Amino acid sequence: MTRDDDLEVASPGAFDGGSETELPTIPSWVGAVYSGLSSLLLGAIPPLAAPRFSGRIAAVGTTQPLRSGGIGLLTLLGTPIALLILLVTIVGIPLSIGGALVFGAVALAATVYGAFVLGTLLLSLGDYRNRWAALVVGVVVVALLRQLPVVGGVARFVVLLVGLGALATALCELRGRDAGSDDDPAPPTA
Repeated sequence: MTRDDDLEVASPGAFDGGSETELPTIPSWVGAVYSGLSSLLLGAIPPLAAPRFSGRIAAVGTTQPLRSGGIGLLTLLGTPIALLILLVTIVGIPLSIGGALVFGAVALAATVYGAFVLGTLLLSLGDYRNRWAALVVGVVVVALLRQLPVVGGVARFVVLLVGLGALATALCELRGRDAGSDDDPAPPTA
């Protein structure tokens, strides 16, 4: 075995003509447009599938935005804690993992519902009611707010909280109405 001390190590740019290639950067507005279009697509499903339920979410979110935001915050904090507690038990591990996946999907839907509530609120200022216009206006406003450095993140978080709270409230109302609709007649009121 012989050693050649005259060998030199080649620099990384020596093989492609000496220039280093840079990866192209994607402008931030592309993410906002993509997010807006996917939100519109996702947001079109609930009003088509359950128009009264979507209307109820918008009504709860616009008439009680602070309450919806508070319930959304409690849901956002309480659900992961409950899932972690469930994770401790052997039987709860698959339930906790499934619950985390469902909660992620619900949080995504709540973001779209929050934009829907925002659009409904903004259109109601002009005395205009149209669920499709409310969805478009809400998604566009959230996409525009997203471009602002600090305000965008705070606005998106508030939209998530209001949407999650309105969704949770509407689901609880729906569950309470279904639980009260058994075959027993209602007691007479005086």
